[in-house]
Amino acid sequence: MIIFPYVFLLLIILSVVYRREFFSTYKNSTKRRCSYLNISFFIFLFLHVFKDPLSLTDLGAYLDVYNEVSNKSLLHIFEYGLLSDIRVEPGWIFLNKVISLSYGGSMVFFFIIGLMILIGPYLTIKRYCPYQYVWLAVILYFTGPYLQSIFVIRQHLAISICLLSIPYILKKRLIKYLIVCALAVSIHYSAVLWLPIYFFYHINREKVLFVAMMAFAVVIITLYSLILPYVGVIVEGFSGWVEKNDDIGTKMTESLMMGSVFAAFVFSLRNHVFDKGVIRLFFILLSFALIFSIAGIGFIQTGRLNMYFTRLVYIYIPLLLYYIKRKFQRTIIGIFLCSLFILVWLIHAFDMDVDYNHYELLFW
Repeated sequence: MIIFPYVFLLLIILSVVYRREFFSTYKNSTKRRCSYLNISFFIFLFLHVFKDPLSLTDLGAYLDVYNEVSNKSLLHIFEYGLLSDIRVEPGWIFLNKVISLSYGGSMVFFFIIGLMILIGPYLTIKRYCPYQYVWLAVILYFTGPYLQSIFVIRQHLAISICLLSIPYILKKRLIKYLIVCALAVSIHYSAVLWLPIYFFYHINREKVLFVAMMAFAVVIITLYSLILPYVGVIVEGFSGWVEKNDDIGTKMTESLMMGSVFAAFVFSLRNHVFDKGVIRLFFILLSFALIFSIAGIGFIQTGRLNMYFTRLVYIYIPLLLYYIKRKFQRTIIGIFLCSLFILVWLIHAFDMDVDYNHYELLFW
């Protein structure tokens, strides 16, 4: 039974129940908004924990690694990654071993991993989303990255860890930032793409930052086809991500969607996109999303590499809507952008060819 449309409906009902709190400045409203966020993410965690691992792809492989590592001593756990035919990052192996010390089964494993996957988006929404649009951020998160995170758990864990580095970017804490990034890379090598963000953000002069972003875009778009094959050689296991693909429809759609968000973001913020703070940071992240989306046209699965940036739509859209002063413009742009992303999910909501629609609860 396909359950996610019903979860979507439940989130909509919760948003209606709490609707007054999103437009109120009373202290009690702040607490109730946090309650809404807590309830929503409790639902997300519940679905992470009580999933049937046999119903979704990849989950069986994750449990195989967990069970294998559980039976090895701490001194020998990394042999699995060295001797296995599949690529397994050392941080992921070590995390599996730590979880196994609790002597828990698959539910304990999925509870801890699910909690770690959700903590990054949860804190990002709580810290940086305008309070009027917390409900929208939750819905965009559900229809966007969340559903894939249920079974693509290693990369989404790396994304969550990267999001935890945002305060260190804003506060200019380079060492702490690098430590968090190293943890993310140890879970999934693709997290190395997050590393440049700190350095772009701390380019103080607006013109220099603009030139640096343009130069970065030209280099990436021009050399993408030359760089990616070497990534597959250097990092074993990425070769399947960089093969040329004649079917460019999906990548073109993603590029147009990110381009629409980028245009709306610049329209709403105008010259303030370079102001120090949250706006500048998410503008840089959005720029990376657009650059890699355009560069990835014609390559299979490069969207996986770009997830660190494209999946933050649940913050980009609420931020840009908050800064549009005219209600009519805000309504039109909001409906257009939200329709783009939510309708893409709704189109496939009952499609059994989509992996996550095979989801089943353990006790169902």
